[in-house]
Amino acid sequence: MSDVSPAPRATIADVAARAGVSATTVSFVLHGKGRISTRTRDLVHQAMRDLNYVYHRGAANLRRRHSQLIGLIVHDITNPFYASVVSGAERTLGEQGYLPVIGNAADDLDRQDRLIDQMCEHGVAGLILCPALGSDKRTLHRPSGIGLPVVLSVRNLLIDGIDYAGGDIASGVTLAMDYLAGLGHRRIGFLGGVRDTNPWRERIDAYGAALARHALAGEPDLIVPCPPNRQAAERAARTLFVGGRPPTAVLAYNDVVAFGAATAMAALGLAVGRDVALVGIDDVAEAAAAAPPLTTVSMDAPEIGAAAAAAVLARIESSAAPLRATLITPRLMVRSSCCPPPPDRRGSD
Repeated sequence: MSDVSPAPRATIADVAARAGVSATTVSFVLHGKGRISTRTRDLVHQAMRDLNYVYHRGAANLRRRHSQLIGLIVHDITNPFYASVVSGAERTLGEQGYLPVIGNAADDLDRQDRLIDQMCEHGVAGLILCPALGSDKRTLHRPSGIGLPVVLSVRNLLIDGIDYAGGDIASGVTLAMDYLAGLGHRRIGFLGGVRDTNPWRERIDAYGAALARHALAGEPDLIVPCPPNRQAAERAARTLFVGGRPPTAVLAYNDVVAFGAATAMAALGLAVGRDVALVGIDDVAEAAAAAPPLTTVSMDAPEIGAAAAAAVLARIESSAAPLRATLITPRLMVRSSCCPPPPDRRGSD
């Protein structure tokens, strides 16, 4: 048995003495507050390393009466768009000393409910929710009942009194449709999404408005819903091209659906960017590397995540803070997956 006693745990006062600054300055560095020079910040961090100082965040949480954990639940972490949303939120939360606790609901309402319960039980200070399909006001019953700040992101449930951060989907669809119409397309299909959900209606309404504005016919067989994943999209895309009058262009619900559609088109002998135009929504990293590179609407996922994080932090700071509804402006990323309609089909409905 060793007779050597463990060294006493270093304190903020020890760090301050080692760095040659005040204890208040050390506290500011730990909390990311105050106007602290880079040199002073480096001195404090070096003193912490020298003394093996570990900030006791649990004790600090007791003093401030809430943790520095933020629940972040997305409905599909396998979709690279949502991974980018998480990245943007994590960066903003980290800058303020908060740590995200991430859960993947996999678009399953029961699983989402369990994750929300677990987040509440672990004492998160706030919750960012990219909700599963079918979510409604009842989804927020548990966090609302305990006064937990909640921000909805990406999928807007249109619930009064709840902060929201997402992309301006309607404007994004409009950009894509105007571009395709400008190329001369008269038969533009819409692929993907679960019928009669808010995200689907948001896209379809903008799609229909664009058709009307360009005096294009809206035909039921040009709209093919499907779950927004590659496998479902690949199967559904074949439906658009079975029959005598297939579309010359397709707007996909998101990039993942567009990738599935491209696979189906290739199997049918259609060359994307030569025989048919294809546009996605989201601008995930894979879009620029696809063959051919995918024309898509950038929704700036990291910025959406950052906006959601800023909103939940503001709500934690003050429950009376003004309601935030942040819509990130989309951008059309023109690449090689689009082309004018084939010469024999130009100008025809």
